[in-house]
Amino acid sequence: ASADGRYLSFTDWSTAGVDIRDLVTGENRRIKDTGGFARGQGEVWANSISPDGKRVAFGYYHNWSRTAAKRQDSELHVIGADGKGHRVLLSGKEIIYLEPYSWSPDGKWISVVVEYPSETKIALISPDGGQARFIPMPDHVWRTKVTFSPDGNWLAYTKRRPGAPTAPALCLTPANASSPSEVLLQENATLMGWTPDGSGILFSRERIGVHDLYLLPLSQGRPSGEPRPVYASSD
Repeated sequence: ASADGRYLSFTDWSTAGVDIRDLVTGENRRIKDTGGFARGQGEVWANSISPDGKRVAFGYYHNWSRTAAKRQDSELHVIGADGKGHRVLLSGKEIIYLEPYSWSPDGKWISVVVEYPSETKIALISPDGGQARFIPMPDHVWRTKVTFSPDGNWLAYTKRRPGAPTAPALCLTPANASSPSEVLLQENATLMGWTPDGSGILFSRERIGVHDLYLLPLSQGRPSGEPRPVYASSD
């Protein structure tokens, strides 16, 4: 959602395109129509709206191209909320899949998880110039929900740990990391989001088939207290 909570971008699977919903008026506005998977030779997958609600970053998956017998790769695109300024930020036949997750608070970077044939990376991509910064990771396990902190200094995300594909872990790393600096915050935890002031992270935890919501207080990228229950599901 946009920083003011008014606009939400989403994939319209009837057109395989991108829409924006005004959460105040309830109006949906189409900004990119790919014509559907069969007719458009591809579709939009994950997408993320900018903090000011004026642009949307989205992953586009190619299924077929008239210039190639078979093409299956992904690209990162950006488009204005008015449907203008559409362009490709990241592409390449070696990119199998990618998902944009969040924008930095100043709108200068987009967090993207990029899958290559032999590795998976977290990348920060400029929506203006397409420059890429890769965040060093200790392994190539898939990360998801990579979300900037409100001050833009940290990235929180959910990680599927090696040897435990069904047990997610909540992790954190500096957004300007130059070496592997991943911090494991909580086991069996799925990121839900930051508090508005950045003093804590909300996460969910599975408990005998149900999910509970917790708040983990943070200070300087480290837990500053024990997780506090916010909501407990009924057994």
